[in-house]
Amino acid sequence: MTHRFFYPRHLAVLVIIFLLKSSIPLQATHFRGGEITWECTPQGNFRFVMKLLRDCGVPGTFADTLWITSNFPGYDSIGMVLTAVHDLTPDCDCPASAALDCATATQPGTGALKEYTYTSQAFFHNGVPLTGVPPVTGYYFAFEGCCRVPTGNLATGNSNFAIRSVMYPYQNTPINTCFDNSPAFFERSPIVTCAGSSNWYMHEQLDSELDSVTWMYAPPLHDINTPVTAYNTGYNFNSPLPGLAHDPTNIPATLNPQNGDLSFTSHTTGSFSVVVKATAYKCGYKVAEIFREMPVIIIPCSPNNPPVISVDGQPVTFYIDTVYPGTLLSYTIAATDNDTCQGSTPASLQTVKLSTFGKQYAAPMMPPLPGYGFMSCINPPCANLSPVIHYDSALTGSPSVQTLFTWQTGCQHLATNEGCGSTTNKYDFFFTAIDNFCPVPAKRTILFRVVVISKPPLLSTPIVCADVQPNGDVMVSWHQPEDSLQVFDSYYLYSANHPSSSFTVVDSIFALTQTSYLHQGAGAHQQPIYYLQSVHSYHGFAIHGAPVDTISTIFVEVTGYDTLTGIAHLEWNPLRTNPLPGTMPEYTIHREYPAGTWSVAGTTNALTFSDTLSHGNKLVRYRVSTSDTVITASGPVVCQSNSNVTELHVTIDMIRHDLAGFVLGQNIPNPAGRSTTIPFHLPGPGRITMVVHDIRGSVMAQQVMEGQAGENTFTLDLSGYAAGVYSYTIYFQGSHQRRTMMVE
Repeated sequence: MTHRFFYPRHLAVLVIIFLLKSSIPLQATHFRGGEITWECTPQGNFRFVMKLLRDCGVPGTFADTLWITSNFPGYDSIGMVLTAVHDLTPDCDCPASAALDCATATQPGTGALKEYTYTSQAFFHNGVPLTGVPPVTGYYFAFEGCCRVPTGNLATGNSNFAIRSVMYPYQNTPINTCFDNSPAFFERSPIVTCAGSSNWYMHEQLDSELDSVTWMYAPPLHDINTPVTAYNTGYNFNSPLPGLAHDPTNIPATLNPQNGDLSFTSHTTGSFSVVVKATAYKCGYKVAEIFREMPVIIIPCSPNNPPVISVDGQPVTFYIDTVYPGTLLSYTIAATDNDTCQGSTPASLQTVKLSTFGKQYAAPMMPPLPGYGFMSCINPPCANLSPVIHYDSALTGSPSVQTLFTWQTGCQHLATNEGCGSTTNKYDFFFTAIDNFCPVPAKRTILFRVVVISKPPLLSTPIVCADVQPNGDVMVSWHQPEDSLQVFDSYYLYSANHPSSSFTVVDSIFALTQTSYLHQGAGAHQQPIYYLQSVHSYHGFAIHGAPVDTISTIFVEVTGYDTLTGIAHLEWNPLRTNPLPGTMPEYTIHREYPAGTWSVAGTTNALTFSDTLSHGNKLVRYRVSTSDTVITASGPVVCQSNSNVTELHVTIDMIRHDLAGFVLGQNIPNPAGRSTTIPFHLPGPGRITMVVHDIRGSVMAQQVMEGQAGENTFTLDLSGYAAGVYSYTIYFQGSHQRRTMMVE
């Protein structure tokens, strides 16, 4: 019988890997740094990318095939094949000193470096097929080898070298859904600089899923599980570069935890190793850690000034502009270097290169993102440059070079998605200028920030007039707001039957120039109607301006008629609780008598009026009005607030009945003192009730007393009352008399 054995595909791959590992000699020496990242493949697998840095000052090279190790079951070794080699030695041709050259370098630490890029593509064409959920401690992917180049901050004996990255779980999601691409870095990691130069290094980090990334120092590794612990005097992993203890003129290195920017100035020369950890968080969950080991080489150089970067002709080191949505931005960004090449004959000007990085650029200025390829900005419309500066190139000129930055902003830029519901309105663009000075070109980087803010909302304008029509409709008029920023959306008019009731929308008005509205069916001939007006502004979403104040239609009543003197007493509510700035409103009292003939009975600043009438049968009508000015686009316009029309019927029978009737006295002080005596006349003995109301109609006090026939008095204690307008009413045997008073 013939037995057939079937092997899983990945087992066959492992067999090939084992054979390759056993047949290829390890040729990896003199490591200076590196990093391991990953990206998703269309099949839901992972493509690993490893970059290793090598010092050119020692003999040897890196092998074409290396291996990263992992604690992922079944993938303890993942083959990595060399795909590219980049010479990272500073490029210069201005011969103040001899240029650094990787081919002729004879010792480490000179600044001559190469970057070797390896990927897992050759071994896993569709990506490494990882499955399951990572443990809480994560799956690590690491590389280790011998030997580490000696540096000024690490003590001797730290000969081995290792780098690693860690993949963490995310809400129990299977890893084969490929829920995360690691952060990607587009600035190569070595820093080669002249002693005394000011340095600002950016990682140019992007994350495909917009995960947030934080930064901190980390210790270098002696091997996968052993951090370096031996440091030279004055150094540790949190202080990897020369500080004040080494030279009091040094400016110690600082690492920005939000973006990883590294800044320092060192007069101390030497070669140093810096390790930074970039931790990616997806909606608050840690999903990745990438450890970048970076060489920093500080060499003695001749003095050389960095290029100057200017925005619209003004030299800057940091530039911020705050704009409203809809602004078309246009800036000339220029880099200039007027220094000469000291070793040239005749002396020639230095050349300058201008490069840029930002997440809001249009393609092809944006670098390719893992799993996505070349993309445009995170929130179109995108920013543009003319001429275009590609993400991996620069504009070159002598002694200057410039480009035109343009960007059409919009309301969508008020809140650009940064992942997990967070948004930003800040857009950072970095411009770097570098000259051609030898041996190390001088470099300057500026942050160019645009902040898009909402236009300030329009403030609601006050309602000025509320004019009651004969049928109870109301013509409401208000000021037109100044809308220089063109954010007006609409007016909203609200009404209620009482100031403490819920206001309901009467209507919305979408024409800025319409500053009046006829509220039909308001019923203001039967009771006062209260109004609010709110101005709405638009910034991609509506912003409701708070109403300025409540206004009320004027409702006038005849509160009494003194049959002995023929005096009619009128009372009304104020047009508004809080008068507009300026003089107190003046009310005009109009009387209709005889029928069809209106005349002015008088004017007052108070809310009451007494009108003397001749005796006899008659019908008298009253109306109260006040005027003001509405501000419109065409200028001020006078508007009128008329009250309802109230009637008083005077008859002979009424006069005879009331000669000895219930009468509220007239000699009452107004404004009232804190203790006020109110006289009244009763036709006979009986119980009276005194009720005090505030301006909104709320009962403030109520008292009962027994009255006698004839003249009576009632003492009203006002000591606990706030200053303002009040009314009091005396009820007697189904009749009542009411007055209004001012309390000071």
